[in-house]
Amino acid sequence: MRKKLLTGLCAGIMLVGLVGCGPKEPKQDTTTSTSTNETKETENNNTATTNNSEVTEKNFKDFPETDEKYFSYDEWQEGYVIYSCTSDDKVVRVPKEIKGKPVIAIGERGLGNLKNCEAIVLPDTVRYIGVGAFAIDNKLKYVYLGTSVETVEKGVFNSDSSLESVVFPEGTKSIGSLVFWGTRSIKSITIPASVTEISNVFYFEDNCNPDVEIHTPKGSAAEEVANNIGLKVVND
Repeated sequence: MRKKLLTGLCAGIMLVGLVGCGPKEPKQDTTTSTSTNETKETENNNTATTNNSEVTEKNFKDFPETDEKYFSYDEWQEGYVIYSCTSDDKVVRVPKEIKGKPVIAIGERGLGNLKNCEAIVLPDTVRYIGVGAFAIDNKLKYVYLGTSVETVEKGVFNSDSSLESVVFPEGTKSIGSLVFWGTRSIKSITIPASVTEISNVFYFEDNCNPDVEIHTPKGSAAEEVANNIGLKVVND
């Protein structure tokens, strides 16, 4: 199983009021309270995020969890690894658990080639993101990687031509090579100080946006690599 997770990208792809205190008529109080509650309930029903809602940076993490029937998966360590997804929804929100066990990894190309996907939301249980995990998701605009990711393998965002921003969570330890291969739309990448292993070619300027901003703390490993590549560094 470990060998399968760590398989390299195929050569063809390289290339998250107070009511007034004054006295009121009891009858009026009751009527007002009921009306207010009904109004709030109506507003909540009207603004609930569904799979038919427009996907925005503000709401994409509020979409419903994707049914596990759309995933292929297998047991790995103490939980499950996702190997593929057949959902046609605009947002793929990976479940936190499958059959009572946590989803802890996205395998090679596990969420790749999603034709309609505009956003991906990972649960906070995911620690490992495999080779090309989100590759060739051409409509992908937004991604939330959760809070527990430690390892990001190579080519994860390969050829994601609509993606503009990625934030690696605090606690991420390693980032592989060519993570943004062919991702010309990318404008901002945030890399925490916790990343101590990062490939010298995690970003290939020749076929990505040369004006990308790398947001990372001063003195971090990511700062050093970004400077060596010649990328713009913003110390947050």
